Amino acid sequence: DNNGLPRTIISDGRMISSQLERSPLKAKDIERILKKHKVNRKNVLLLTVDDNGNTNLIKQPSDGKKNL
Repeated sequence: DNNGLPRTIISDGRMISSQLERSPLKAKDIERILKKHKVNRKNVLLLTVDDNGNTNLIKQPSDGKKNL
């Protein structure tokens, strides 16, 4: 069990389906979230969801560089 810690659903534009399957959200919910934020999945740096369904979305930097 993940004890309520956020699960990474999208990392660097890639969907992590194994994490999505364990989250309270479904693929259609993720699509709705992306639409709400007016962002394409490939432009998402990180999308997390916790066991209560709370999400956090971080977009890729607009210059294409990673903030490391």
